[in-house]
Amino acid sequence: MAGGRLSDRIGRLRVYQIGFVIQLAWMFPFFALLKTANPGLVVLALILYSIGLGLTYGPQAALFSEMYPTAVRYSGAALSYAIGAVLGGAFAP
Repeated sequence: MAGGRLSDRIGRLRVYQIGFVIQLAWMFPFFALLKTANPGLVVLALILYSIGLGLTYGPQAALFSEMYPTAVRYSGAALSYAIGAVLGGAFAP
């Protein structure tokens, strides 16, 4: 909800980029906290990770639909999301 509201003020692409940078910067501390196996630190790691995740998922639907003209909007958004999911997630074990 906060990501969507912020995207209305400063732009969807900018909020998406900020969320991505937060996730990228949090990657190494996140896994270090997970490795401790301390439940409190694991919860903290997930909560702080969700900040960047919320900033990317909040404006994502509006950003994708604004990227394409009306005639191909559904196909363009669906294909870009699916290709990104394959390239970003298909290589995970």
